[in-house]
Amino acid sequence: DPEAAAHRFEVSDVPRWVERAAKAGEKFDLVILDPPTFSTARASGWALNSDYAPLIASAISLFPEDAGEICLYEADQKALGSMATWGDPPLPPTPAFALQDCWSVRRGKPYYKETPQENIFCPHVSPPTPAFTFCLPLMGQESVIGLLHLRAGAGRKLMSEPRRLVAISFAYQASLGLSNLKLKETLRAEAIRDPVTGLFNRRFMKESLDH
Repeated sequence: DPEAAAHRFEVSDVPRWVERAAKAGEKFDLVILDPPTFSTARASGWALNSDYAPLIASAISLFPEDAGEICLYEADQKALGSMATWGDPPLPPTPAFALQDCWSVRRGKPYYKETPQENIFCPHVSPPTPAFTFCLPLMGQESVIGLLHLRAGAGRKLMSEPRRLVAISFAYQASLGLSNLKLKETLRAEAIRDPVTGLFNRRFMKESLDH
């Protein structure tokens, strides 16, 4: 089956597979990742804020034509903060910015603009003005989880319609993964902490001793 041969299914450690694929120079139209929330193979476990965004950035490195950034919503600051960037040359991290500074977040849907329309670029887009920017909100349960921001890489002009569709599909899958991971982390925190004091409970101590 030619269609089946065009797909690959991997059951392995996700970060290591992404690293191997990037080193081998492999390229894909779409990568769907389903990492575990907590992995016994990792010394420190899996954490949303420290692990997921760099993992997605590593996966997008398999799409080398564009530069980009992943931002996650920081509830305590009520702002989007840069978690990972990529590109050639690498895109500098964007300073934390308010939700209203991104048109895709305000509108709740992808926002693509090209240089001739630079007067309506998102306020968070830093100079120099790229040939295009493509912002895609990462949503979960009708709330903002983060932002996928793509822009023209070195030597690129515009983003083709097929590439935009791949980006939209990727952002959708990332939203599902982030939303699921965030929910699991919330449930995990509720299971190992006392709801009144916020201190670790007996279950946490038992699990720590078991490991």
